[in-house]
Amino acid sequence: MWHEKASPKTEILITMAGPFAEARFTGRLLCAGDDEANITSAMTQLPEPREHYEAKAKTLVAESWRAIEIVAEELLIGAGRLYGPMLDLAICCAAPGAP
Repeated sequence: MWHEKASPKTEILITMAGPFAEARFTGRLLCAGDDEANITSAMTQLPEPREHYEAKAKTLVAESWRAIEIVAEELLIGAGRLYGPMLDLAICCAAPGAP
């Protein structure tokens, strides 16, 4: 996924969330080499231990699971791409009480 460069804290959460979401779906935690390199690099700029960010990323995935499922489904239907308004709509559909 492409996104604008964010703070090291946000970058590490984004990087960790992917493998945690995959683990929730498949039951296996796999972290690609590039992800691990990005995590290791970002950790040098952050005061909290890695476990702090892992716990936060797991919580974000759990809290956002419905949105993750909807976005994944839309990516499968839409040839692997979602842009601006389409992504916003997919995420809004995951809000509690949404159809």
